[in-house]
Amino acid sequence: MSSQNPDGATIPLQHATNLLIVLRSFNDIDHIVPLVHFLLTQRVGRYKLELYYARQDADEIRLNPNIRFLRETLAIHVRPFGSERLGYPLKGLERTKDSVVRLIQGIHRDCVASRGITQRLLTVIDRLYYYLTLSLTRRDIDQAVDALTPDVICTDVVDPTAHPYGYLFHLAKSRHIPLVAFPHGLTVFDEPLDQAGSSRLFGDIGERLKVFDYILAPNKLQQDHIARLGYPASRIKVLGSLRYEARWLSVLLEQVYTEEVRQQGNRSPKIVLFLNKLVYRGSADSVNNLIRVCSTFGSTVVKPHTRDMDVSFIQNMGQCEDTVVVDNTVASSSLIEWCDIALFWGTSMGIQVIARGKPFVYPSFAHGYQTIYETYFPNRVAASLDDVRWLLSEWRPGTADTTSVRDQERFLRDIVYAGDQQRGVAERYCELLDSMVLARRTTQLALA
Repeated sequence: MSSQNPDGATIPLQHATNLLIVLRSFNDIDHIVPLVHFLLTQRVGRYKLELYYARQDADEIRLNPNIRFLRETLAIHVRPFGSERLGYPLKGLERTKDSVVRLIQGIHRDCVASRGITQRLLTVIDRLYYYLTLSLTRRDIDQAVDALTPDVICTDVVDPTAHPYGYLFHLAKSRHIPLVAFPHGLTVFDEPLDQAGSSRLFGDIGERLKVFDYILAPNKLQQDHIARLGYPASRIKVLGSLRYEARWLSVLLEQVYTEEVRQQGNRSPKIVLFLNKLVYRGSADSVNNLIRVCSTFGSTVVKPHTRDMDVSFIQNMGQCEDTVVVDNTVASSSLIEWCDIALFWGTSMGIQVIARGKPFVYPSFAHGYQTIYETYFPNRVAASLDDVRWLLSEWRPGTADTTSVRDQERFLRDIVYAGDQQRGVAERYCELLDSMVLARRTTQLALA
């Protein structure tokens, strides 16, 4: 195993590279697991990995198909920081905090006059939770770092002041361990998002994110979004998308659990709707109308956003024939293989739909942001329910997507492969990790 120093000379990496990876939620899991698979199957013996959950209450995440894939196919078990004896008190503390935050956020939304007070309350609650949880898990975090002696610590793009990142990053900096932020997701928005209703990750987040040595982006568009937050563009490495690389999609095809959706209906065309959160200028009425229109054409499955999407706005499902809303236990990849045609708005799952050559409809009227789908595929955009009806009525059994091959190739080249389809995305990740490890070990030898 070798890498190159800055003057181009090849230097061997004598020991396996140790990676400590912290998983937070569905989005980042989807973007990290492809690399874990590549390292363990294509770089056998060169990397030693330890994976942890950021949250104690990870019961729902354990049902994630990619976590199941790690466990059943790669024999990788992800565990939380904190010994088993602390599991219940830590879960209770986490759930209590989440309940209080949801209550305060409800007040925050409903009462404009109280927003300054509620923001300060949320900050106090965050800090109190951080220190209480750290007091219970500090020793376990110390032991995890001491046992592995990581060469690199990998997370997604997170608030560095939140638990367990605050203390973990403190340890990393004190021991000169590089920090790398994997993509939390893949943005499809062509324009900057406003902060209304978004997470408290904004504010001075660009300054706080500077704790990371590098932030990894799948494409130029996402690099621009991150740089706009105030993070130095020179430290944003554009490497392509592991999540939607053809090689990983072929692995997913071998693993998809199609039995999960076979019972959802078989009235053709089989339709799947991938939803995004309404906070992204979404329209509840438009989504409800979309569901009703789709149900008149064929069996319809509605898949909400995987991260805590409130679906209480979906109404009158009893009036929709052969239509169901599924939860996170049903893999989106399985739904894509099951369906004849897909509808989506504001979600990166549309990229996989396009990569798989599935016919699709993009209902632009369902939300208020311009996206890459409208830019690359204007002929698949539905500006109204009538457009949706017309595009759905075009479908015939056995038909492939009518989008031109040239448009698909251009889209995938720009969005998934960062303009270069000749070099594998996973290989680019390995090159960066190896160069960081080489630099760190070279410095350690110089100081020894």
